[in-house]
Amino acid sequence: MATIVSPQSGQPAPVNNMGVTMEGIFNFFLNPVVLFILAFIILAIVIVVFVVMKQKKEDSLKERDDINYALYKSTLRSCLHNANPKRINKTYSLKNLLFLGIPIFWNEHSLKITDQNDVLMGYYRGHNTTPRGETIYCIYKTKRFLVFENLILLRTMNSHNYENKVEMIDDKTKKSTGKFTTQYKEIEFSNFYEWLPKNVNPSLYTTLKIQCEGISEDGSSNFYIPSYIRNDGTGKVFSMDLTPEFRKNHLDYTANEQLRRTITDLSRNIDESARSNPHIAMDRHKIEKTDEEVRRDAQTPQTKERSL
Repeated sequence: MATIVSPQSGQPAPVNNMGVTMEGIFNFFLNPVVLFILAFIILAIVIVVFVVMKQKKEDSLKERDDINYALYKSTLRSCLHNANPKRINKTYSLKNLLFLGIPIFWNEHSLKITDQNDVLMGYYRGHNTTPRGETIYCIYKTKRFLVFENLILLRTMNSHNYENKVEMIDDKTKKSTGKFTTQYKEIEFSNFYEWLPKNVNPSLYTTLKIQCEGISEDGSSNFYIPSYIRNDGTGKVFSMDLTPEFRKNHLDYTANEQLRRTITDLSRNIDESARSNPHIAMDRHKIEKTDEEVRRDAQTPQTKERSL
C-alpha cells in the first residue's frame, strides 16, 4: 500500500523551472520598453517594404518610358554583376545592438575612390568596361534612411583623342595666317589613375585616386563625370572637358536603343493588327483540306457548267 509523503513544514515547495522560465520570458515581452522597440521595428519594416515596392514599380514604369533611365538601370545592373568581391568589405557595427542585434548598420572598409586632393567621391560597389573605351564605376557616398545606399554611376575614360586647334604659321613670313588647323593627340588615361597602396597585390588595394577635381552630374544621362586635371608638360595645369565625348557615346547608344524599340513596337503593332483581322483569324482556324478535296472543289465549277 502506497503512502503519501507530505512536505515537511518549514521547507520550500519544489519549483517548476520551466514555468519560471516561460513566465520570465512573458514578463520580458510585457516590458513597455521592449514593446516600444518591437513596435518601432515592425513599423520600420512595414514602411521599408512599402517604400521598396513603390520604388520598384516606379522604376519599372520609368525604365519603360525613358531611354536615358533605361541605359542607367542596365548599366547599373552590369556594374553590380561585374563587381569584384575583394574590393567590397563591410564589418558588423555595434550600433545594431540598439536594434536587438539586427544587421542594419555596417562599418565600411571597401575600396575608396577619391580625387587628387584625397576627397572621398564614393565607395566601390561594382564596375563595367564598355566597348567605347569607358570604365564605369558604381559607387555610393550617402544613404537614405541611414540604410539604403544612394548608388551613382561614375564614367571614366581609358583613352581619348584630344582635339587641339593650332594657329597656322606661314613658312616664308613666319607670321600667322589667321587660320587654324585641328590636331588630335592620343591621351592615355592610365596616368590619371593611381591605385594605392603602391607595390602591393591588386587584391590589397584600398584606394583608387583619380587625377580630377571632384565630379559633376551630367543631367542628360543620369551619370557623373570626373573633372579631369591635366598638366601640359610645361607646368601649366588646366581642366579637361570631356563632356562632349561622353555625351557622344551616350547619344550613339540612345539612337540604337530608340531604333530597336521602334522596330519592336512596329512588329508588335503588325502582329496585333493581324490578330484582329477576322479574315486572317478565320484562315488560321480553317481545317486544312486533303488533296482529294482540293481536286473535287476544283472540278465542281466545271461540272456545274456542263450540267447547264
